[in-house]
Amino acid sequence: VLNLGAIGDVEAMLLAGKRANQLGIPVVLDPVAAGVTSLRREACRRLLAELRFTVIRGNASEIRALALGAEGGSVDVSAGDAVTEENLSRGVELCRRLAESTGAVTALSGQVDILSDGTQTVLIRGGVPTMSRVTGSGCMLTALLGAFCGANPERPLAAAAAAVATMDLAGERAEARRLQNGTGNATFRTDLIDAVF
Repeated sequence: VLNLGAIGDVEAMLLAGKRANQLGIPVVLDPVAAGVTSLRREACRRLLAELRFTVIRGNASEIRALALGAEGGSVDVSAGDAVTEENLSRGVELCRRLAESTGAVTALSGQVDILSDGTQTVLIRGGVPTMSRVTGSGCMLTALLGAFCGANPERPLAAAAAAVATMDLAGERAEARRLQNGTGNATFRTDLIDAVF
């Protein structure tokens, strides 16, 4: 799992990714804030040029930045980028385009999760809005993607869909507990980690 939250470790990511590619180990990219700065855009260009990814997971802004080469790509999704039922086709097209150009399953997490391998597209409706209010929930999902793809390397789309559905179910369990106890998002974060466990 290569996470651009650790932007200072791009050289280590390249070394680890190349070795994983040689060994046939799945490689997952989380392009945190992909289009926000020239440093991040260049890091993404290098990683995508030099490594074969199994899955690329990001929010709508990050996937848009990679698929279209657009600036933006924030850690937070702008209102115009948020995937909703009304603009679902745009998100599907972004995922399909990035999957076709990289050969990786693209997973766009949001109100509706979209996964595509360029040929097949999977939509998963689940999770809860509170997940977007917790820093690191996307990174948790990326780690689950790495684990699920490692357990099922021959079927990356199915593995990625299972990871996303697992995270959504964990979020729903954590939200039920939060509502039952009348707590906030800090407790939700811990309940989410516990639900994944």
